Amino acid sequence: MSLLSINTTFNIQLNFELAPLHKRALALFIDYIIIFFYVYIAMSIFDVSFATLNDEDSDLYQTSLVLIIYLPAMFYSLICELLMKGQTIGKKILGIVVISEDGNDATRSQLFIRWAIKPFDTISSSYVVGLIAAAVTKNQQRLGDLAAGTAVVNTGLPYTINETILKNIDTDNYQVKYPEVMKLSDRDLNTINNIIQQYASNPNTEYVYEVKSKIENVLGVISDEQHPLTFLNKLLKDYNYLVGKK
Repeated sequence: MSLLSINTTFNIQLNFELAPLHKRALALFIDYIIIFFYVYIAMSIFDVSFATLNDEDSDLYQTSLVLIIYLPAMFYSLICELLMKGQTIGKKILGIVVISEDGNDATRSQLFIRWAIKPFDTISSSYVVGLIAAAVTKNQQRLGDLAAGTAVVNTGLPYTINETILKNIDTDNYQVKYPEVMKLSDRDLNTINNIIQQYASNPNTEYVYEVKSKIENVLGVISDEQHPLTFLNKLLKDYNYLVGKK
């Protein structure tokens, strides 16, 4: 199993499972099937709709052909990944997603760069360049991924760092225990939340104790919670409460 390893603010390593090449290939195949059926159905409707046009309307025909059929097919993967946070329909079905190399969701500019370079990886080289690049690079990245700073990973835990840190809190009776938590950035708190989510899938107690110790050092506090997850969850709640009071 190949991993994308990311060092967090607290010098804790998070590992994302890289999507194997066969899953990426199958996701691409599914996307191409979707595009094929779209073009086939659109062309069938298109031919019927424009069957009565004469030669003088050829410009209208060509323009409509581009706008209705060619452009949607060409921009399919980019539009899907922008709207579905790094996934196409094929990627969604196969459970894989494009993320930034730093563990965040891929940005719009990253997704655009990745899409723009895709023809060099695929069509223009009969997929040879993309396959070679993905096979030999450390994080299984094709040229588009290398240029954009992205990687394709499985969508199981751990989540991306952008996962929500919002917590439901009874603000009327809540008492803050660690006001020092405000020293942390939103990214730091998202990292803590990511670690909590990862523990649910892989309960490594020694790991979370190490996280707890490093965070205590960063904040200059000593917690008295019996379990490190209690401490981490309390930090998130304190942060939510204090931010909400501003």
